[in-house]
Amino acid sequence: MATNRGYVKIYRKIRDSAVWHDPLKLRLWEIMLMKANHSKDYSFQSGMRKQIQRGELMTGRFSLAREYNEGLSKRYQRSSDTIWRWVNEFKKSGMIRVRSYSEYSVVTITNWNKYQVDEDE
Repeated sequence: MATNRGYVKIYRKIRDSAVWHDPLKLRLWEIMLMKANHSKDYSFQSGMRKQIQRGELMTGRFSLAREYNEGLSKRYQRSSDTIWRWVNEFKKSGMIRVRSYSEYSVVTITNWNKYQVDEDE
């Protein structure tokens, strides 16, 4: 699973995207980038081992909202419905793909390998 180690690349090209012009959505996008796996890994959900690929994160509307709101004043906090609406906007714009299950969703960052690949790879 994603950890607090390492880094993700943010390309200057992001300034040309719609997410750049909305700092609240940009925060969500950056959280998703930081939560995404940097290599193939496994996660446990409902007692079952699930394989999570590079550029994927296992999440849900409530856990994503909790992480989004962490440390923010009430003024900037957003509901889980709003967060998930933004996730669907990212999906419609082609930034991500989402596979939803009854207890969680797997979000795939569409161009992960294009932008997050190490120069040595």
